[in-house]
Amino acid sequence: MENSERGTPTEFGLKILQNLYPIIAPRAAQIQPHQTLLEEEKFSQQEMDDILKNIPNGKAPGYDGIDNIIVKTSRAHLPVCNTLPSNKFASLSFLSNISETFLDTLRNRKVAMQTSEGPVLWEQTRGCPQGSCSGPAFWNIVADEILLVQWPQGVHLQAFSDDFAFIVTDNTREGLRKLSKLALDKFKDWTDKNKMHVSMEKSSHVLFSKLVRGPTIKWGNQSISRKNHLKYLGVTIDDKLSCLPHVIEQGKRVMDQYQHLCKFAGKSWGINKNIRRLFYKTVIERTLCHGAAAWGHNMISRLHSTSVSSLYY
Repeated sequence: MENSERGTPTEFGLKILQNLYPIIAPRAAQIQPHQTLLEEEKFSQQEMDDILKNIPNGKAPGYDGIDNIIVKTSRAHLPVCNTLPSNKFASLSFLSNISETFLDTLRNRKVAMQTSEGPVLWEQTRGCPQGSCSGPAFWNIVADEILLVQWPQGVHLQAFSDDFAFIVTDNTREGLRKLSKLALDKFKDWTDKNKMHVSMEKSSHVLFSKLVRGPTIKWGNQSISRKNHLKYLGVTIDDKLSCLPHVIEQGKRVMDQYQHLCKFAGKSWGINKNIRRLFYKTVIERTLCHGAAAWGHNMISRLHSTSVSSLYY
């Protein structure tokens, strides 16, 4: 690939940080006085994009378990400096020293990347709910704003971290459409205000109704796809609330784990029985029973009804 520009490793590192943390006022890279800049070929924009896609987003050891040099690229960063005014802290009834501690974490935050010419520093003004150097505290404060909204009857908002789910109920198709539009428009105002992006690829809705034709649900001008089932917090919820798709999906995962177990444990060889039992209890059983509080009762009731019907037959 032909390089269209020329520059230094420091300038290249600075551009990487600019891509990882966009919409930030430019800051000059800080270089040690004794260092000499060497002229090197600059990477093209396409090459930089390819590198950014391959930067690992795994967490590294640290006081908060987060890699403070490179955080996963996320377009849903939280602009903490703009969304946490001092009056917000005042409304939380914090002691003055606690409020000052929170606000101090928003000042002079920087990320660094080591280059052959020394570290490149870039100002960090944003975070994200998962993998933020700022931790979840500021996200919880910002998310609290939308969770405290007084929604109309028939609308309920549930959230876990950055996973939000609306439950909208009405007796008519048009009523569902209007309530959904009202809720999503208000939610969109909140995301726009906080400069957050909602992934349409990960957004969908399920209709729990006997209506032949469901309402058209839109996020702005984009239609949200309707599906027969969706996954929320690891539990697959289908339109008939049978929980069968969830059980099938978890069964597939358990079979994969069992096949991995067979690679290092056989009937007369491999790890001993106690370790196998521990692996089953801590991994396989927990995988299979994930979310059982939500779907277990329904499945047991169905099995009981089937058994009673067979008995009378």
